[in-house]
Amino acid sequence: MSKPVYDKPSHNEEEYFARRDAELINELRSQRDAAQTAAERRSHLMKCPKCGAQRVKTDRRGIKLAVCPECHGMWVDQGELDLINETTKQHPTSHIMQDILSFFHRPNHPPHR
Repeated sequence: MSKPVYDKPSHNEEEYFARRDAELINELRSQRDAAQTAAERRSHLMKCPKCGAQRVKTDRRGIKLAVCPECHGMWVDQGELDLINETTKQHPTSHIMQDILSFFHRPNHPPHR
């Protein structure tokens, strides 16, 4: 004698639940990966890329710098770099600084030999 129909799961139901489980697993993986990426970024926030020390923000003549107290490296973002460039253009004796800044400002500068 055969089993009643209600005891036998249908193929469509199995397929539906397998697809649903795969989608839920992928969503959970995406959430976990996003959380790990965010945690990794937070752990590096304001850390010196050279020595790993906590950088300190300072203000020099209206320009905000991130300075490492250990290795004395300094970092500026694009806004501060533009401000430095504008400030140096106003003073005719600052051509050397303009040349240095224009070198770093170019996205694809050729290597010097």
